[in-house]
Amino acid sequence: MDDDRLKRATSIKDSYELFDGIFLLGSLQSGVTVYNQQVRAHNLIWALRRLADESGIEPSSVAVVGGGIGGLTATACLHSMFPEADVTLFEKQWELCPLQLGSDNRWVHPRIYEWPEPGSRSPSSGLPLLNWSEGRASDVARQVISRFSNLVSAFQASPELYLGTRHLKVEHSNRVVEWLGTSTELRNGFLNYLSASGSKRKFDVIVLATGFGVERTSPVSEAGSYWQNERLAQPSFDGRRTNYLVSGYGDGALVDLARLRISRFRQDTIVYELFPDQLDVDEVELCELKSKIAADPKVAFDTLSGAFDGPFARVVEKVRQRLRSDTSVVMHLSGSPKQRKTSISDVFSGNASFLNKVLFLALYRAGGFTPCFDNLEEAVRDYGIEPRCVLVRHGTDPVDVLKRTFHDTKAVHDAVCKMRTNKVQSEERCWAPGSFRTS
Repeated sequence: MDDDRLKRATSIKDSYELFDGIFLLGSLQSGVTVYNQQVRAHNLIWALRRLADESGIEPSSVAVVGGGIGGLTATACLHSMFPEADVTLFEKQWELCPLQLGSDNRWVHPRIYEWPEPGSRSPSSGLPLLNWSEGRASDVARQVISRFSNLVSAFQASPELYLGTRHLKVEHSNRVVEWLGTSTELRNGFLNYLSASGSKRKFDVIVLATGFGVERTSPVSEAGSYWQNERLAQPSFDGRRTNYLVSGYGDGALVDLARLRISRFRQDTIVYELFPDQLDVDEVELCELKSKIAADPKVAFDTLSGAFDGPFARVVEKVRQRLRSDTSVVMHLSGSPKQRKTSISDVFSGNASFLNKVLFLALYRAGGFTPCFDNLEEAVRDYGIEPRCVLVRHGTDPVDVLKRTFHDTKAVHDAVCKMRTNKVQSEERCWAPGSFRTS
């Protein structure tokens, strides 16, 4: 192995390692897309393979905690890179990819949140393992599970599956997993549940693909979580206007704002519809705007506002022409006391994608929503919003998910603080073409 590859593999390993031999997949990172999690999974297992080649020591047993798309990708990569290792996969729900499976309202695209970067509109993830194409979240989950099933059959090695884990704890000092769950077989892409059992086992490597959890809830809202099916994008059947309140300023909140206010909104087509005449030319200028905003988030609002007053003024008019008449939205933009927002411009210092910030500002300029910075409970009361129409998108708490996975919560807290100050887990592909065995 040449020095550059060894250094790169070591750097990747260090950025994932929460404890000795225990690796955390993406939960503390800012890029939280399905595609980014899959890239991170490929990067991690590639790095472990390269380091094993260097040391001559391979893991004989690996646990993957989490049966979402990230966990399945890590498991597939392990079977590809370490064909002799025993892999055990744990999932607390009764299905694989439980968040996306059955979610018909959410559209998932591999790289649309990277827009307007080159390649961001490509409909395929183009990954070596568990590749998929854009579609409804439920369709993407079916693609991933089907490809996972086909892959393990091709490898003639299936992971040991435990679903419905009612109890799972990790001892960080010795890499022991204690669990109570149902042994499950994957047959022709479907699950066959066998028997429940409790056990305890030491593993050479543990990959935590626990994900980000579900959103924080609020007693003032009766709406479901982000991935649950609802009718927000459907026109009203009774001809009445429905008043909504959306609380938050991340991608989840801004997507729901767009769905509620832009007629026939779809994430996969909106950029073509707003920039139809010279999209490729516009994207060069938009990339420059995105770079300026990334360099100094404080100038984001003024930079985009200037663009909407100049070359992209037509975008605001197109959004205005497509405003739905059957909805109105109060956009509650006040965060926690430590992160309280007081103006529209403050929102642009957040971590939402450039695309959603463009849509947010276009809607604001088009008069598409009423901004609100009051206390959430007061805002719901003052605007008379029904609980079923209050959408709270305050993000998730991945640290809480991690703490509940370990026996020693203090050690987790200290390790999380350290990881957050270390190098960010790369969202770029670090493996060389042809690195992964696919059959």
